[in-house]
Amino acid sequence: MKKVNLIEETMFSSVEAAQREVKFAKVNLIRILIGTGFAVLSTILLLIAFFGKNSQYYTFAALPAIPAYLIGGGIGKAVKAAWKITKIGWFLIPVFPADVLLAFAFFIISLFAFFYIPIVFVGMNYVDHKRSLKAAEEFLMQYAPSAVAQPC
Repeated sequence: MKKVNLIEETMFSSVEAAQREVKFAKVNLIRILIGTGFAVLSTILLLIAFFGKNSQYYTFAALPAIPAYLIGGGIGKAVKAAWKITKIGWFLIPVFPADVLLAFAFFIISLFAFFYIPIVFVGMNYVDHKRSLKAAEEFLMQYAPSAVAQPC
């Protein structure tokens, strides 16, 4: 079985590219932390709706996911995960009309589920940018130590 990396490794071709990545990652880490706040709010509202007696709160639990994904990112990772779940539904029943309907149902259900748990994908986006920042700083330390000492 092939091992799948959830987070891609960052490679740099020049010192300038690494310096741009450091600036980009530092700004995006702040944005992702703001998006994480919305994702945590969405998770808290989901728990309130889940353990509460009224089901009207489920709508309010999904609303903070929109700014969480827009500000914090991670929507691409959520759609990729939904597509993988869709393929499971596609191959579960290999009969023509049923497999298309089941795949469509799996895709819709997984997208709705991802609106209620944005903390996972916003967190994956945070880890991705954190690793990218670390790789850029290591590249700069190795190939241009004087560039790291200068403020960005």
